[in-house]
Amino acid sequence: MVSLKLQKWLAASVPKCGRGKVWLDPNEGNEISMANSRMKEAKRKGRHSPPSFWIRFMRGKGKETTLTCSCGSKTNLKTSWTDRNPARRYVECPNGKVDGCGYWNWYDEEMCERSKQVIPGLLRRINRVEIENETLRQQILKLQKKAEKMEDKVKNLKEKLGRKNVKKMVIVLFVIAWTIVNASMWIWGPNKGQKFGRLQIDGY
Repeated sequence: MVSLKLQKWLAASVPKCGRGKVWLDPNEGNEISMANSRMKEAKRKGRHSPPSFWIRFMRGKGKETTLTCSCGSKTNLKTSWTDRNPARRYVECPNGKVDGCGYWNWYDEEMCERSKQVIPGLLRRINRVEIENETLRQQILKLQKKAEKMEDKVKNLKEKLGRKNVKKMVIVLFVIAWTIVNASMWIWGPNKGQKFGRLQIDGY
């Protein structure tokens, strides 16, 4: 495959050479192809979804720029998240390779080797933290649901206990009233009055 620099030089020397031409770095093209193959294989086997920095690569419409491609459309600005070019922006034809001219070119300068080594590791760590945060969030939601159920149970128990206390109070009041009525009948009943009158007659 001809190098990207040579492709641009040849295109600049021939009018309208950009139509139907895919401006793709050979190394980047191989890496993209391998990444897509790994993603398809993971989906076929039903494994967990790939890291988010692979998912974000070449997805979505991207931000529109003032640059125009050979077909006259404004190019889209996207970001590469491959290990070779992490967080490096590029522009491409918004109509794709089939309906458009397939224009593709880097927007940012190439990063140093140190950045290429550090950024992917940081992205993987960020992805692990995101997964851990999501796991903790799910656990918190489960605990909140359990706490709500426990609160409902405590509320029901309090209501039952309150009803039992009311019944006990009614029973106690009934016993007290019944005792008072019986005591009053014993003190002021008709038999008690006859006994009191007989005592007066005997005393006379």
